[in-house]
Amino acid sequence: NTQPMEPKEEYLEKHKINELFSHLLEQLVLERPDDPIQFLISSIQSTIKRIIIMGPPASGKGTQCEYIVNKYGVEHISTGSLLRLEIKSGSPVGIQAKEYMEKGNLVPDELITKIVINTLHSPSCNEKGWLLDGFPRTKAQAISLVQAGIIPDKFILLEIKDEVVIDRVSDRRSDPVTGLIYHLKYKPPPEEIIKRLEQRSDDTEDKIKTRLQSYYSNLEGILECYSKNIIGRVNADQQPIVVCDQVFSLINNTTTNKTDGQ
Repeated sequence: NTQPMEPKEEYLEKHKINELFSHLLEQLVLERPDDPIQFLISSIQSTIKRIIIMGPPASGKGTQCEYIVNKYGVEHISTGSLLRLEIKSGSPVGIQAKEYMEKGNLVPDELITKIVINTLHSPSCNEKGWLLDGFPRTKAQAISLVQAGIIPDKFILLEIKDEVVIDRVSDRRSDPVTGLIYHLKYKPPPEEIIKRLEQRSDDTEDKIKTRLQSYYSNLEGILECYSKNIIGRVNADQQPIVVCDQVFSLINNTTTNKTDGQ
């Protein structure tokens, strides 16, 4: 049995076809290329975003990920969510990951990287584009991604002073049901879920300093794996919407490396 075709108006609205072709027509008239067909093909391909976003703990990365997903419709890829999905599905790699976690061990780099690469090569990510959230965490992981042909159009680096991070962390809470992160001051949770929120055991000043040291010790090696032209730095110690505007500006500018809000 064939599925009934959705109404034309719904299809156009769902996929924002009118906005897409209006934008392409504007670009075509502006550029007036010798080969308009090839120009349109290249332009359509360039609308698919492939983004890595990186930042120290409590830099507001989760909030910026929400903005990016809503704006560009990309698949949001985080290792925590991927591991939960693989374990729930009972896949071979999920079973392996579960064995490590049940023993209280960290899931090996190789296994996490394999899960990420498989996901980024999926039809959904190829069609929608992707946002890789806080990964790679090491130079070895970055090299594995590059060797697998996974290279972002833009690498967004959120920058913030350590003392601001420590201040933010103390009021951070997570929802064990949805996995969403809230902040009691800057991103307050809905009243009805406050009682079930949890504070991470490593959200203490000593432990956050250790995590910051680990983050920065790995960051330089990670950045070495990517062209400076795609790395965009944003001052994350600003209002989230201001950071968002600067992040969008960097994503839409695929050629220039610039620092905003510094």
